[in-house]
Amino acid sequence: MEGRAIIPITPASLLEYSGAGLGMLGWLGVRQVGSIGAQEIGFIIWIASGLILIAWGYHTKARAIMAINAVNVIMAASALAALS
Repeated sequence: MEGRAIIPITPASLLEYSGAGLGMLGWLGVRQVGSIGAQEIGFIIWIASGLILIAWGYHTKARAIMAINAVNVIMAASALAALS
């Protein structure tokens, strides 16, 4: 078991976990911090994570994941525009 990763790192897993992690950070920035600046940063991170998850969906041919995250990106972008 020495020298073996518990979770194998592949391009698909890297995209999936980085997108999901950024999505959680973005959500926390939007929902848990009250200042407008923090919310803007949260929405930007949320948009970036959605784009990463769209790339992951494309890589794994998961069209439903791509569609769901495209809607999330559009919603986050429109909310970011509404803050300005």
